[in-house]
Amino acid sequence: MVNSKSEFIKDLFNNLNSNHVDYFVLGEYNSLPLKIENSDLDIIVDPTDVETFLKVLFNLISQYNVKVVSNYTNSNAKFYRLLCESDNYWGLQLDLFCKGFYFQSKEYFPVNQLKKNVLLFNNIKVLDLKKTYFVGFLKEIIHNGCSKKKYINGFITEVLSDEIKYRKLLTELYSEEFTKIVFDNLSINSLKKKTKELRKIMLNKIYNGKSIFLKNTIERIKNAKRVFTPPGYTIVFLGEQSSRKRLITSIIPVLNEAFYNSVFYENSRPNYIYSNKKKANKNNDIKELDSFSKSKKSFFFISSLFRYFDYTFGYWIKIFPKKAFNSCVWIFDGYYYDGIINPKKGRLALPNWIVKIGALLIPEPDLIICLGQNTEFQNNQKTKSNAEDIYKQSYKLSKFCLQHKQAVWISAESSLEQSVDSAMKFISEVMEKRFEVINQNYN
Repeated sequence: MVNSKSEFIKDLFNNLNSNHVDYFVLGEYNSLPLKIENSDLDIIVDPTDVETFLKVLFNLISQYNVKVVSNYTNSNAKFYRLLCESDNYWGLQLDLFCKGFYFQSKEYFPVNQLKKNVLLFNNIKVLDLKKTYFVGFLKEIIHNGCSKKKYINGFITEVLSDEIKYRKLLTELYSEEFTKIVFDNLSINSLKKKTKELRKIMLNKIYNGKSIFLKNTIERIKNAKRVFTPPGYTIVFLGEQSSRKRLITSIIPVLNEAFYNSVFYENSRPNYIYSNKKKANKNNDIKELDSFSKSKKSFFFISSLFRYFDYTFGYWIKIFPKKAFNSCVWIFDGYYYDGIINPKKGRLALPNWIVKIGALLIPEPDLIICLGQNTEFQNNQKTKSNAEDIYKQSYKLSKFCLQHKQAVWISAESSLEQSVDSAMKFISEVMEKRFEVINQNYN
């Protein structure tokens, strides 16, 4: 049996329907169930049907040999990141909203206002796109203080379709001030400039004027338990540069399916001081953005010290907060280990003992994938003494790999297809192990 993503999605909705689950899909649905536009699946479920929904979901997860590779919850939602090994790996990001439209513990839009606009499309209950864009605009501004152009345009189109109705509704929900701002700025550029102001009004309304800062602090404290089972990962690639870059660009599409819009690429270091963060896009476009990469300054002490502090403090300031509280993957093309294995290539002109002290200040990555020549695993003194530079570095890499429990070895002599398969197996195993309690409970 080929456990395809489209069949999984089709079976999911067929089973939800046969179990009479009250749900609807929020988002663009024209390609369902063959594929998911924008790679994530948002589903609103009636609170009384959440348990039934989860039984259906995890029954299919077991049937299709799908693994939960990341999961976290809040007062309203359950977030699942799924990976499946079929003929090819595929991923799915599924966000389950159990109450409706909430910001933290407060409802900002009544879900009952939308249920009469639920349609049946390819045997899937979906919310009409016009209403999706309308509520999507409200959802984005209250969470982010800004909104995508398509949601702004959809919101404007919808409120103009029945001005009397929406003037009344928005005034009841938020205030006359909110309604006035909306109808005084019915163009994309004008409304875009007002999103932060609208967000402030919404927050004041749903919190009844209470301290928003205090509420946010309380929510962060509630979410602090995530650090014990963090939903995010760091994956490091070491070894032959062209091989690892080809491998990285090949695995990104699958990871993007499971961690939509949350796969980040870094060239060697966190790049907190000089930002090199790049979201890995659908075209796998990875560019080296580090302005120091070809500069002779890299070998000066000050430049090395700069990178050293970026590796240590940059991790805690930039990487850790996202990794600890959100489902994401940080991919490092190289790491501070290069400064130990190959100092010149690692651009850390510092004594090894200083580099090792820095290593103690940050946790090891969740997975280190080493690409090198298999011949270097032979404990042959003649091979070690007579090898060319590339083999010497590969030997150092193999030794490093054996000394680090998070490190795994992939032969650089393997085909790209074989390397991708091996890398995805290692990644899947590491991620599955972290959430093995969830996987075991439903298998």
